[in-house]
Order: sequence, then C-alpha cells, then structure tokens
Amino acid sequence: MIIWKRELPYHITKSSKNSAKAAAALNHPNICTIYNVDEHEGNQFIVMEYIDGNTLRDLQKSGNLEPEMVIDYAIQIAEALSKAHDAGIIHRNIKPRHTFLDCAENICHPPEYNHC
Repeated sequence: MIIWKRELPYHITKSSKNSAKAAAALNHPNICTIYNVDEHEGNQFIVMEYIDGNTLRDLQKSGNLEPEMVIDYAIQIAEALSKAHDAGIIHRNIKPRHTFLDCAENICHPPEYNHC
C-alpha cells in the first residue's frame, strides 16, 4: 500500500484534528481514505490514500473535458459531498486542483473537512 503524508499547516488546532479524524470515518468511493492523523516532532500530518492519477484541473488544462464527463464528475462530487454532509462534515475547499481523478477517471476528494 502506498500512502501520502501531507503536513498540516502550523495553525491546525485540536478541533481541526478532530475534524480530520471524523472525516476518516467516512467510507465512500469518491472520498480519499484517511489512515491516520498524527504528529511527529511537532509536525502534524494526515496519512491518506495515494491516488494514481491527475487532478480535475489538469484535465481542464488539457482541453479534453467533454460535457458528458462534466456531468459524470458533477454527480460523483455531489454524491461524495452528500455522504460527508450526512455525517455532519462540510468540505472547506472544493476546487479542480483539489479534486483527483484515479486511473479509471473516478473522482476522489482529499479530506479537507470541517466537522459541524
């Protein structure tokens, strides 16, 4: 298994870490899996699923984004957000550069969530 360690900004608070841990409980094919939220030598980090693919922004820049693809991706994004909202979690930063496409061109969002 390959995982990605993403260092969290210095301003991450305990409540933000708790939000990340709450997001880790989400299980949906369009939401990246969080394996761990931890700290090492004063650096906080999230260990999450590695996605072998590109971002939606990369696809936009390539000019290969067909209307049918846009509709499919919008549906996948809406389903992921619905799952998160049902759990009381709100994504803070929906952007094409934060939206990943795996090799099968399925949407997968990194877990940048706030717990409500």
